[in-house]
Amino acid sequence: KIVLPERTISDPALYFSSMNHKFQLYVNGRLSYDFGDIHSDSFEGSPYHIIRLGRSASRDIFIRLRLTNTNSKPFDNPLYSSIGEIVRFQLIHNSIQLSFIMLFCVIGFILCVFFLFSPRTNYFLFQGLATIFVGMIVAFRGQILYLFIDNYIVLYYLRCLSLYIFVLFIEIFVSRFFTNKRPFVVTHFW
Repeated sequence: KIVLPERTISDPALYFSSMNHKFQLYVNGRLSYDFGDIHSDSFEGSPYHIIRLGRSASRDIFIRLRLTNTNSKPFDNPLYSSIGEIVRFQLIHNSIQLSFIMLFCVIGFILCVFFLFSPRTNYFLFQGLATIFVGMIVAFRGQILYLFIDNYIVLYYLRCLSLYIFVLFIEIFVSRFFTNKRPFVVTHFW
């Protein structure tokens, strides 16, 4: 049972930052949110949940959960606030990660621009693209995208695809930088 504080919020929501267990959330005695099948042992996805409560929500919220491990903590204290405040909290909380993403993208873009000035430096294109994909890997690993794409499997596959493409571009960069031979990955795997 969670007892919400008495304050007026325009668009109330609960944000769970580390709920790795299957659970159901009941508001006013009705099922309001369901994460996974409580009766199965399968892995369901991300630990980040934003649950809109609506204006008519009571102060008492009940959570039914299934712990996957008897030694695990059920969940950290949820953040009770409006959707806008939760997004603002996420942006502040993940500002270092966002700055790394921007840094990788800017450096990658600058390296790709060097490619345009001289045809002899074509390997800069591949290093620039590899650096941009490192930024994408960092982005897909973070919490901030769960505000927009609440699908763990899609983000996981995008992260794996970014990692694969990063390795491909870094292999091309290294092979072009040191020799002018065809890259090992392209020759043997494609």
